[in-house]
Amino acid sequence: RIIDCNQRACEMHGYAREELIGQGLNLIDVYTALTLSRGEGVAPHPRGRVLRGESLHRRKDGSTFRNEYSSSRFEIAGRHY
Repeated sequence: RIIDCNQRACEMHGYAREELIGQGLNLIDVYTALTLSRGEGVAPHPRGRVLRGESLHRRKDGSTFRNEYSSSRFEIAGRHY
């Protein structure tokens, strides 16, 4: 699920921050949505690694765009993400 996002992410996807927070990643990530629709799990973030890649994202209006990302694990209130 989306636990935080910046203003640029909101602009790129066409959503207000309040609309994105708490939603599943499948709302904006086409590949995640396909994986979940097939009944497959989404791989957990590996410890100690930065994930980098490219995905296909969906805007609120339904149009899509290529998205490059990088993500590292972090902790909030004792929970690891």
